[in-house]
Formats: sequence, structure tokens, C-alpha cells
Amino acid sequence: MRRYLHYINERFSPAQLLPLALCFGVSVGVMTQVVMRQSPTYEGITVVSVALFLFLLRLRLLDDVKDYTHDQKHHPERPAAQNVVTQRELAMGAVVVTGVEFLIASFFGKAAILAFFVLSLYALCLFLEALWGDRLRPYFLTYIAIHEGVVLPLLVYLVLLTKSVGLVDMAAPVFVALFVQWGALFFVLEVVRKIRAPEKESTGVDTYTAQLGIVGAVVLLIGSALVACVGSLYVAYVVLPERFIAMGVTTSVLLCMGYAAWQFVSEPTPRQAKKLFVWTGVYVAAAGAWSRAADMN
Repeated sequence: MRRYLHYINERFSPAQLLPLALCFGVSVGVMTQVVMRQSPTYEGITVVSVALFLFLLRLRLLDDVKDYTHDQKHHPERPAAQNVVTQRELAMGAVVVTGVEFLIASFFGKAAILAFFVLSLYALCLFLEALWGDRLRPYFLTYIAIHEGVVLPLLVYLVLLTKSVGLVDMAAPVFVALFVQWGALFFVLEVVRKIRAPEKESTGVDTYTAQLGIVGAVVLLIGSALVACVGSLYVAYVVLPERFIAMGVTTSVLLCMGYAAWQFVSEPTPRQAKKLFVWTGVYVAAAGAWSRAADMN
């Protein structure tokens, strides 16, 4: 048991992932139902949060299986590379988590099952590609773009779990804006967790700062945050026009994130990288926080 706890704390920290799942669970659960002129429910929020948490856990387990050889060479400090947990245990854990996910999807109708199947098939293809030579990894931006594509079927699946919207309804402009907002926020978190100070870079050259440089990585981070901000403001304007100004004030925390980014560019130290990570997390939470205001409307 101690081995598993060590692995979870190192590679899937509940202190980070639980708030993330809850943040997006609240945003997806509340805004989907508000857009459809329905009253948000704690059931919807809980189901979406649990489903997202389980999917992130499955991705982590599969990532540590497919990246085993890469991590042994470039990240030998990681638990899987040290064989704290075996590849068989990781694979079996992924199978069990997938089974629980399917059980959840089965309670929400054929559309949710279909979305879950598409999502799982996409994730499986990425996993198999890595096992069959990992040919995409040298092409960093292509690798990232293809891997981040999993966010779209994930969001469709999570929205369907609210039981308030069908597949056809998702073509509405307000849902497109929501998907842009949520997708950009996911990408913001993906970028910031792979921003490193120069002395913290590994030989794997698998961070945004290593691939794009410090300035390039920060520009990508802030640009993605701005895209999320625009999506958030559009949805606020459409759904809650009387609170548009208040929602704009909420997103002003982006300025603090931008200042932290400027500090990191000026002084690329581990301390400034951590500060940028913290402010990015605050921004992601703030960008979705106004969904609670929608609930109170």
C-alpha cells in the first residue's frame, strides 16, 4: 500500500487534481444547465467532477506505461521509472478505472456511452502510437496538438453527463464559446506545468521552455489565457448580460498572471516559475468562478 501512496502523491497529487476536477466540474455542471435554462444540481456537478478525476487518473496511468523507456532515460527519479509500481500494476489500474468510467457513462444514455467510447478510442490511439515507436515525440508542436485534441471529446462527454443537453444543442454559438473557454483553460494548465527554469530542465527536452524558449513558452501561455478570457466574456455577455461588467472584473486576475509571466521572463528562476504556476492556477479558478454567479442568478 505504501508503494501505491508514494506513486499517487508523486504522479497524481490529490491536492492538485481534486481541486482541478472540482473547478471544472462546477463550471461544466453549472454553465451547461444555466445555458439550457435549467437549475444547476449538485448531482450534475458531482458526476462531472468524478468523471473528470477518473479520466485524468487513467491518462496518468497510461502515460506512465507508454513513457516508461523515456522516463528511465530522462526522468529516472519518477516512481514508475524506479519500478516502485510495475508496468503490469499500472496497466491493471487503468483497466479498473476504465471499467468504473464505463459504469458511470452507462447511467446517462446512449449518447454518453458513445461519447465515452470515442474519448477512450482517441486516448487508446495515442497510447498505441507511443508503443509503436513514439514517432510523434520529435515533432513537439504536432505531438502536443494531437494529444490536446482529446480535450474536445472529453468536454462533449462531460457535458452529456449533466443530462441537460443533446449532441445537436452543442452546435449553438454559446456552447462553442464554452468549449473554447474550457479547452483553452485545459491547455493553459498543460503549458504552465511544463514551464521550467533553465536549471530545472531535464535531458528529455520535453517542456515548452526547452522547445520554444522562455519567451515563446510565456507567449503561448498568455495567448491561451487570453483566448479563454474572450470565451468567458462572450458566454457571460450572452447568458448574464446584466453581470457582464462583474464577470470582466473577475477575469482581471489575468493581469496578475501576466505580471508573474513578465517576472519569470526577466528572472527565469525556480521561484518565479512557481509563482507563475500559482497565479495561473488562480486565473483558471477565477475564469470559471463566475459560473457560481450564474447559479445564483
